[in-house]
Amino acid sequence: MRIRAATALVALLSLAACAKGQAPAALAPVAVGDLGWSCTSSAHQEALARELAAIDVSSLATDGVTAAVSVHDDTGMNCSYQGDEELYAASTIKVVTATAVLSNAQEISEETWDRIESAIITSDNQAQQKLWEQAGGGQAMTDYMVSIGMDNSAAIPGDDGSGLAMVSADDMALFWNSLSQGRLLDQERTRRVLGFASTVADDQDWGIGAGTGKDDRVQLKNGWLDEATADARIDPGTSPWMVNSTGHISSGDDGWAIAVMTTGNKTHSAGIATVEEISMAVNQVLLDR
Repeated sequence: MRIRAATALVALLSLAACAKGQAPAALAPVAVGDLGWSCTSSAHQEALARELAAIDVSSLATDGVTAAVSVHDDTGMNCSYQGDEELYAASTIKVVTATAVLSNAQEISEETWDRIESAIITSDNQAQQKLWEQAGGGQAMTDYMVSIGMDNSAAIPGDDGSGLAMVSADDMALFWNSLSQGRLLDQERTRRVLGFASTVADDQDWGIGAGTGKDDRVQLKNGWLDEATADARIDPGTSPWMVNSTGHISSGDDGWAIAVMTTGNKTHSAGIATVEEISMAVNQVLLDR
């Protein structure tokens, strides 16, 4: 599945470059170490890809935590650590749902915009469920995700939009790269969605922006879910947590989409700490390029 996601990204980047009259940079697999990463880049970004692949994610995700990480740089370079693993999206699916609604309607009512704003900024669940219905429900959302290259993502039967869709870190990074580059929506709708994602509520403002500076722009959608919600066999009193952070970062002329998804966290706050440790390691490499 990782190969298909990477192929979809290469195709999208090639189309965008051709539309601007530019020859797309040739992307090829990069030989990296044995820490579990796979990378694809143009020749001039190989060194950067190797730096990312030198991050030991397993040492940052300790105590039984499983992590998946995917980075899609605006230049076309992408690096993935277990990025094709299917994991519960939790509330990260809300921005995908909003984009599906916006891509399928010619006219958008103020009520719909209010729902999108609430779903992204405060992670409002009722707003999300209404948007899920507007998007056409689970099968329509699966079809939409596949149509934009999210081949390893799908709603599960009976999903009402509450975060139980299955996605991969590769697919979420692909989504944010495509959204930020204006390939999913028109210019005005893209601007508004990214504006919401850059002004999330304080209790939502954590994750992939760790290590960035005050002049860097972070657009994100986070999500968390106790695993008992997804699996009735788990005791709610001792349930571990899934904690995810996805989005896009801009720093000067550089930009990158990043998805960090984790399972098995002992607590919500412990999950945030792990996500931010991984994000900080990634951002340090990309900010220092």
